[in-house]
Amino acid sequence: MSEPRPRDPVVTAAADEAYALPLAVVMGSALDHLDPERRLRIHVLDAGLEPATRARLEADWCSRGASVAWIEPDIVSLEGLPVGGHISLATYFRILLPRVLPETLERTIYLDCDTLVLGDLARLWDEPQGDAPALGVQDPAYPYLDADRILPREDPRGSHAARPIENYQELGLDPALPYVNCGVLVVDLARWRAEDLPKQILECLERNRPFVRFWDQYGINAVLAGRIRIVDHRWNVSVYLGDGGAWEHSLFRPEEFAEMVREPWVVHFLGPNKPWQWGSRLRYADHYRDAMQRIPWTAAERRRYCLASRRLRERRRLAKSFRRLRKRFR
Repeated sequence: MSEPRPRDPVVTAAADEAYALPLAVVMGSALDHLDPERRLRIHVLDAGLEPATRARLEADWCSRGASVAWIEPDIVSLEGLPVGGHISLATYFRILLPRVLPETLERTIYLDCDTLVLGDLARLWDEPQGDAPALGVQDPAYPYLDADRILPREDPRGSHAARPIENYQELGLDPALPYVNCGVLVVDLARWRAEDLPKQILECLERNRPFVRFWDQYGINAVLAGRIRIVDHRWNVSVYLGDGGAWEHSLFRPEEFAEMVREPWVVHFLGPNKPWQWGSRLRYADHYRDAMQRIPWTAAERRRYCLASRRLRERRRLAKSFRRLRKRFR
C-alpha cells in the first residue's frame, strides 16, 4: 500500500461494541462516495470493540484501499462527566483527539457514529482551515447562543428560539454567535495542541456543570465561540431538518432547504431514535438500510442487531416514563 499523502482525508470516529455496526456503516458510506483518486486514513477511538470485530472491520476497509489505526484512549480525564441513556464516555472522546491521535497528524475530520456519508469527504478535507481551530455546521435547531434575541418574535422559526449555552452572558459571549453541531467537525489538531484546548474544554465543563447541555458540545462551543468557521450546511444535515417538510420552520432560505433535503452530503441521525432500529421510519432511513447491505455483517446479524436496538430503545423509553411518574408521585 502506498504511503499516505496530505491530500488523503483523515477520518476519526469513536465506538464501543454496541456501536460497531453504525461504525461500519459510517466508514463504509464514506468509502462508497470517496473520490477514487483519494484514499481514506481511518482512526478509530476504541471504547471497547471486540478483537474479532476490529479484525472484520479492518479487513473490509483495507480491501477498499483505506489505512486503519486503532487507538484506546486513556479516559481518566473524562471520569465524572455526565453520562446516561445512549450517551457514554465515548461521546466525549472528540475532546481528546489532539492528545490521543499521532503527533504527526495535523488535521482530522471527526464523525459521530450516527451519521451517514452521502458526499465525497475529500471535498470537506479540501476546505481551507485558515486560523480556525475547527470547521463545522451551524446547528439548525439551535442556530445562535440566544436565538430568542436574534430572531424576530414573528419569525416562524420561533420553535428554535432556545439557549444551548444557558449561561452565555456570564461567560461573556455574544448572543449572536453561531452555535455549532459537533457531529461533524474538521479539527486543527496542531492548533488544539498548541493552545491545549482539551484542557480548556474539560475545565469549562467542570466549572459550568449545572449549565451543561448536549454534553461535550457545550464545552466546545463555549471555549471556541466565534472561532469555528461555518461550512456548507449539507455537511451535517439533521434528520429532523424542517420536520414536516416546511422550509419556513428551518434556518434556511427555500432554495437552500430544498437543496439540503434533496442532496445532503452527511446525514446526522440525532436523538435516541436511530435508523438501525427495526422498523425505523426516520427520514433517510432507506438510505441507511441500503448502506447496511454493503458492510461485512450477514443479513441475519443485521436483523438481530436491528431488533435488539429497537427493544433497547423501548426499555429505555419505559424506564424514563417510570422515573417521571415516580418523581411526580413523590
